[in-house]
Amino acid sequence: MVDCTGLENRSRSNVAVGSNPTLSVRKNVEQDYNPVLHFFRGRFILAQSKNHAIIVSVFIPLRILRHHMLKLLSKIFKTPKNIVKVKTSDLEQSEVVALGSKIQEKVKKLFRGSLAIRQVSAGSDNACEQELVALGNAYYDCERFGIHFVASPKHADMLMITGPVTRNMAEAVRRCYDCTPAPKIIVAVGDDAIDGGIFKGSYAVNDGAKEVIPVDFGIPGDPPSPLVILASLLKILESIDHKSTHQK
Repeated sequence: MVDCTGLENRSRSNVAVGSNPTLSVRKNVEQDYNPVLHFFRGRFILAQSKNHAIIVSVFIPLRILRHHMLKLLSKIFKTPKNIVKVKTSDLEQSEVVALGSKIQEKVKKLFRGSLAIRQVSAGSDNACEQELVALGNAYYDCERFGIHFVASPKHADMLMITGPVTRNMAEAVRRCYDCTPAPKIIVAVGDDAIDGGIFKGSYAVNDGAKEVIPVDFGIPGDPPSPLVILASLLKILESIDHKSTHQK
């Protein structure tokens, strides 16, 4: 840790703090610039080499952060945990094209022809990612059914979380969740994302996405195959359609 007592007093004049949340940074460029972020007395302090420091004024008051976190935790507890189970007989009877046609019908009805998915890797071993990538190959070609993966959560209808959610990725998953416009569908893909899988109980993970954000559906498997993902996706869309029909 850095001795923050001197840093706060020395750099207080470099920070513009107004009534509105602001971000003011005064940077001293050096060859050996090596920043370290600390939190001290209600401010984020970015300490660098020698006697220089950058103090960033709080742009989110602590009381708002606490309120936001309590609200998020409350929503996590209230969100039902739905694990999508697909029978082997269903997979044998459902070929890719037939399955995709049913998905396409639901996508047209619920999302006006296009379902945008943002995939978030939260400390995954890359197994589930390989299966999701396979959905876009020439054999499955999920885009012909109206499914496409997007680069930003701001453009997504659905978030697919993979991995047990490591401690270093927890904040990134929360931010991704917050950026996704409502109504958003959160799906945990694979056993790791559902409850931690083989990493469950490790000090380095959060035992699944449900411990960090509200999760609507889970697709079990280690990892689930592309066909299982498609069949599960159809069940998810049918569940959403059924719920929306009854609400009307």
